[in-house]
Amino acid sequence: MSKWEMVKLGSINCYQSKSVDPMKKPDCMFELYSVPSFDNDYPEIVTGAEIGSTKQAVQKDDVLLCKINPRINRVWYVKRHTEHPLIASSEWIVIRNNNISSKYLVWCLRSKPFRNLLTANVTGIGGSLIRVQPKQVKEYPIPLPPLETQMQIAKTLDTTAELLALRKKQLAELDNLIKSTFYDMFGDPVTNEKGWKIRKLSEIGNINRGISKHRPRNDPALLGGAHPLIQTGDVANADFIIREYKQTYSDLGLKQSKKWLAGTLCITIAANIAKTAIMGFDACFPDSVVGFTANEQTNNIFIFSWFGFFQKIIEAQAPESAQKNINLRILNDLDVIVPPIKLQSQFAQIVTKIEEQKVLVKNAISETQYLFDSLMSQYFD
Repeated sequence: MSKWEMVKLGSINCYQSKSVDPMKKPDCMFELYSVPSFDNDYPEIVTGAEIGSTKQAVQKDDVLLCKINPRINRVWYVKRHTEHPLIASSEWIVIRNNNISSKYLVWCLRSKPFRNLLTANVTGIGGSLIRVQPKQVKEYPIPLPPLETQMQIAKTLDTTAELLALRKKQLAELDNLIKSTFYDMFGDPVTNEKGWKIRKLSEIGNINRGISKHRPRNDPALLGGAHPLIQTGDVANADFIIREYKQTYSDLGLKQSKKWLAGTLCITIAANIAKTAIMGFDACFPDSVVGFTANEQTNNIFIFSWFGFFQKIIEAQAPESAQKNINLRILNDLDVIVPPIKLQSQFAQIVTKIEEQKVLVKNAISETQYLFDSLMSQYFD
């Protein structure tokens, strides 16, 4: 129960709909708040001739609530980026009230209780065909604290969200640093612009599938013991080092499988194709994952980074039946550049240091996300 007055959204909305036909002004530039441009957080700047349907006039400080597929949390605060007329797609519900903080309203409409109301009452079936019903949305309650409190809430959430975005940007920059370092040291691995020698993957390490002999694989007798069991999802979600797992084998499960050593490079070959990660602990994995151990010509960190450039290429070429998959022959035959091992080792040291920084940034992201979620719960639950 909110500690503030609850009001119906429709009761505080002063917006009077006004249609605009941009095609009547084909040479006029418009600042268009479309649904596709939401992800860029910047409206389309287009001429009337480029706009194929009637829109609605909006103004700075309006709040836009998307009607389409409310499972996607799309609430937009209208700014003025240019001097062009501001218009919005008819797929937005426009909310305007000069006596309420628009930025507070944005966070309120993004809150879990309000999103639950939206998703519980929709028309249509599936994805973009699902829509909220504006007549019902008008009846949904929202908490309305005093204006000063609204402004303080908005400021706190804006600041926390900006900090979270900054830390996510730092993480992306560290990822890009690894890629740019690879390019600087080894060139483009697809074209091999530096002319390194080429070897088959099978020639520079041992490649073997994981083992899971028992059927059915989910036999309870096999699970729930002390032996970590890595699945394809664990590899795909790990980023670099696999540090956690969701399942374990019992002693019986271990007998029908194999335990691989920490440092093994895991390569997925089913569902998630050619996703890679390095094990941070000894573990088992099924035959949907392949283990690679480098020989003296290379190292697993270099090969992990190399796969980062080729993963989409390998996935696109994977045969598809019920689901995409590749086999050992495809992996064995992959052509890999093999620079001098000293240079590879230098690269591995750089990557290790960058990954250590990424761990710190990820921890900071988790802490900031927790703070943000706690604040949203405090204000709106």
